This record gives sequence, structure tokens and C-alpha cells, in this order.
Amino acid sequence: YAPLSLLARVAEWQTRRTQNPLSERACGFESRPGHPGTTGREGWAPTLSAMSRSLIERRLVDVGDRLKQLRLDLRIAEEQLAHVAGEADDARLRSLVSETPLAEREHREAQRHADAFERDRLRLQGEIERLEAVQDELLDRLTSGATDPADPVPPAPEETR
Repeated sequence: YAPLSLLARVAEWQTRRTQNPLSERACGFESRPGHPGTTGREGWAPTLSAMSRSLIERRLVDVGDRLKQLRLDLRIAEEQLAHVAGEADDARLRSLVSETPLAEREHREAQRHADAFERDRLRLQGEIERLEAVQDELLDRLTSGATDPADPVPPAPEETR
């Protein structure tokens, strides 16, 4: 074990100064210059700042990526629905021909599966339509160049799967 006085000196040395001190500018001691050619609020027009533009562009990329994934999911869901709906239709025909409780139960179960796939397909279509509207709004805001501070960038889409 090290003597207590040696440990105290090590602790004092470690807490004496930060490893990466901030400059005066980074702490905000000096004010930044205003925008050239602006003197107060007269003649002020809301324009997209570089930060707002960057946020909108990033959101457009995120929405575009999500739309690609949803469109792929929709194609898969439509293929699965076609298969399951065909199975349900076959089960319905078997039920009509055989007129047995087992065949009727198989038909109801197959139809429930087909209905679930249809609901999922409709959910995917609705999410695609919603994201396309968000994408259109973001593109409008980006191309118009004007921004309203009271109109924030729409929230990021949530993962629903």
C-alpha cells in the first residue's frame, strides 16, 4: 500500500486542472459578429439557415430510406397476401364441397390469416402515403428557401414493426 500523503498528492494533482481546457471563444466570452448587411429586424425575411437546411436534408434522406424499406415490405406483403388469399379460397371450396366442421374450421382459420395480411398491407400503404406527404412538405420547405420558426421539422417516423 502507498502512504496516505502520496495518494493525497496524486488526487490533488488530478483535480487541479482539466485535461482539455476550453478557449475563451468556446466558452462564449467573445460575442460573435452579426450577419453582414443586417441592422435589426427591418428588412428581415425568414430564410433557411445552413443548420435548418442541413436538418431538412438529413430528414429527407431518412424519410427516403424509410420509404424504400416500406415499399420493399409492401411488395413482400402483397406476395404473401396473394398466396394466403389463394389458400383461403381453396379452403373455402373444400369446405363447401365436403360440408364438414373440420373443413369449415380450416376455412375460417385460413380466412383470418388472409384478413391479417390484408390489414398489414393496408397499414404499410398508409405509412407510405404519410411519409410521402412528409417528404413533399420537406421538399417544399427546402426549395422555397423560407422557413417559419413556428413550423418545426416534422418528427421522424417511428418504427412500427
